Amino acid sequence: MAKQFNFTSLDSTTSTLTFYSPSGAAVQATNQFNERKLDYVLAQSPITVVFTANSGSSSSFFFNMTEKV
Repeated sequence: MAKQFNFTSLDSTTSTLTFYSPSGAAVQATNQFNERKLDYVLAQSPITVVFTANSGSSSSFFFNMTEKV
C-alpha cells in the first residue's frame, strides 16, 4: 500500500522506471503516476523495480510502501 509518493520529477525523456510483477508483466511509470496505479503495481508482490537514467539526468521519484498483514 502506497503511503507517500512523488513521481512529478520523473523525466521520461531521460529515464525509465519500470515495475515488473512476478509473472513478468511490466508497468512503466510516468510523472502522472497516481496512488491507484501505484497500489495496483505494489499489490503484485513480490515486484522488481528497475530505474535507468541517462548521464546528466535530473529525474527523480520516491515512494514509501507498507506491507499489508
